[in-house]
Amino acid sequence: VLTLSAVSFLQVADGTEAEMSIGIFTEKHRRPKAPEILATVGPALERWNELTDWIVETFPAQHELKFMYSSKYGWARRFEVHGTLLTALYPVRNGFTAQLILNRTALEQASLLRLGKNAQLAMEQAHLYTEGKWLFIPVESNRDMENIKRLLTVKIGSAKLQRRGKLALSAFGA
Repeated sequence: VLTLSAVSFLQVADGTEAEMSIGIFTEKHRRPKAPEILATVGPALERWNELTDWIVETFPAQHELKFMYSSKYGWARRFEVHGTLLTALYPVRNGFTAQLILNRTALEQASLLRLGKNAQLAMEQAHLYTEGKWLFIPVESNRDMENIKRLLTVKIGSAKLQRRGKLALSAFGA
């Protein structure tokens, strides 16, 4: 198995590579149970719990286990604030991957941070869409955890700045 950021590729018998999913639970009609998720995350369970607790305590975030997009992504613990995705945590064998969508303002601010290799690689490799970049960051260390926290703080701050900017522009008829 070859890994490129959070997306893995499986070497197929004919020598080609097939893209694997972001998370490990990919069957839409088979919702994983909490004990399965905890067993899968395994040694990263302490980080999983710490990050989940920090998100809930820091932001007015609602969270649920949700099947995200397609089988390429799978089931994740989805956190949202006012109906907008804050982050999603995808269980993988012996760990998890965090998804963050950063708009252009947040990306500019994040580029000024000294991030670890996983966060930096995710930012470099992610495609730039209209709404920003979809980052998938494997959480393998305490530094990765701190990077996720910093990026979530940047994300929320940039969203507030954009809302203020739109409100200011609308006051002038723009």
